[in-house]
Amino acid sequence: SYKTLGKSKQINLHPLQSVLLTHIVQQEAFTKKSKNFRVCQTGFDSGEASALFLLASMNVQVVVFDSFSEPLQSASFLAIQQVFGMDRLMRVVGDSCKTLLKF
Repeated sequence: SYKTLGKSKQINLHPLQSVLLTHIVQQEAFTKKSKNFRVCQTGFDSGEASALFLLASMNVQVVVFDSFSEPLQSASFLAIQQVFGMDRLMRVVGDSCKTLLKF
C-alpha cells in the first residue's frame, strides 16, 4: 500500500508515487491545453522529479526552489534545462521557506 512506502526525499524511489504524480500533472496540463501548467517544486536533489514533470506534458513548466548547495546540483539542473529549455525549467535559489513566499 502507499502508506507502507516509507519516507524519502527522492521521488524515483517510489514507483507508485511517480505514476500518481505523472498522472495528476498530465491531467491538469491537458485541461490547460494552450496555457502553460506550472509545477512549483521545493527541493531539486539531482532533478529526477523535475524531469518526470517535464516529460509528463509539453506545456509543463517547472520552477524549482532550492539552495542548490549540494555538489553537482547546478550541473544537473543545467543539463536538464538544456534538454527542455530555459522557458520550461527555472530555478529560484535560496531558502525555499523564504523564496517560495516571495514568488
